[in-house]
Amino acid sequence: MFEGVKKIGVTQIAAPDFPKRSPEDAFGEEADPATLKRLARAVRKLPRLQREIFLAARLDDMDYVEIAERTGLSVREVERHIAKALVSIVRRMDRQPGRWWRR
Repeated sequence: MFEGVKKIGVTQIAAPDFPKRSPEDAFGEEADPATLKRLARAVRKLPRLQREIFLAARLDDMDYVEIAERTGLSVREVERHIAKALVSIVRRMDRQPGRWWRR
C-alpha cells in the first residue's frame, strides 16, 4: 500500500497492517454481483496513489490525518485525492456497461 508515493519523494512509510473488508461488507448482502464488479473495475482504473488513499479511507477506516502522516501529503491533498476518486467512480458507475461488440 502507498507504493505510489515514491513518485513524489516520500521514502519512509510504515507498511500498514489493517484488517481488510470486502465490498460486500460495505454494501451488505444485497449487493448485485454485476454492480460490485463494475465498482471494483472503477476503483482499479483510478491512479495508483488516488486508489490507495481512497481504499485506506473507505476500507481500512483510516482518517485523513493518519493517511496524510503515512503518505507525507497534507490533509487537504488527501481530501482532494478522495474527492477526485469519488467523482471518477461515480462517473464510471453512471456509464452504461459497454458491450464487446460495440467497441
